[in-house]
Amino acid sequence: MSSGIAREAMLALGLVVLLLGSMWVATGSFPPMVVVESGSMMHEEEGSLGAIDPGDLVLVMDPDRVDIVTFVEATDADDDHFGHQSHGMPGDVIIYRKNGGSDTPVIHRAMLKAVANSSGGWDVPGTTLRNVDSITWTLDYQCPSYHGGTHDLEIKSWVPSHEGYLTTGDNLDPQRLQGRSESRNRGRPAKRSYG
Repeated sequence: MSSGIAREAMLALGLVVLLLGSMWVATGSFPPMVVVESGSMMHEEEGSLGAIDPGDLVLVMDPDRVDIVTFVEATDADDDHFGHQSHGMPGDVIIYRKNGGSDTPVIHRAMLKAVANSSGGWDVPGTTLRNVDSITWTLDYQCPSYHGGTHDLEIKSWVPSHEGYLTTGDNLDPQRLQGRSESRNRGRPAKRSYG
């Protein structure tokens, strides 16, 4: 009897290792998935198919294996990535650790990418911004199924501390947006690496 239980336990453990190993090989990252904890990416109150809701398991792809398409690239008619969508909206969703810390990873939409150029300025792919000292741009950012309208996201005189992505959650609940936030030059872009 005990040898049967041991055999079944070994089989179950082997299947778990095989499954995790397969996902690790397929995604190139470990852990190969994360559980979404917050509602920052929800499009509707009760959740929706295609969006990222609390409790969802999300596979984490190694950023070196995929091209990350930002919101501004996906909405620029002259860009090769025009029309690209991920999880119900333009641009890709990325997972990163906030300010390079070791706390819970954040999952947000990549709005734009700040790229340092050889002249010491900043370029922003998907926009006309090239070799600028600071980044100022207005995005026509929508979450129509939840908010029923357009919300412009305005970036003013932002000087990144390093290359990376400026991100936001899709769930910009108007109840949480109280007045105007003056957080100029305080945020840091999300770095490319997850782990």
